[in-house]
Amino acid sequence: MSENKEKSNNTGCGYLVLIIIAFTFWGLSSMVNGKGFFHGITEQIYAAFLLVVMVLFIYVFYKLFSKK
Repeated sequence: MSENKEKSNNTGCGYLVLIIIAFTFWGLSSMVNGKGFFHGITEQIYAAFLLVVMVLFIYVFYKLFSKK
């Protein structure tokens, strides 16, 4: 059996499009509230940063205090 297993090289382009779409939706919520487009993006990036920091702290505490 011969299977054609060619991978597409367009995955990087797809991820870029998803990131651009995510940033526009992040900015639109703040723009509707009257704060400005870029203010909304910075708020969402800051919130994502805090979420990552919280997850890292939880992971570290879990690894420190979990019984093996």
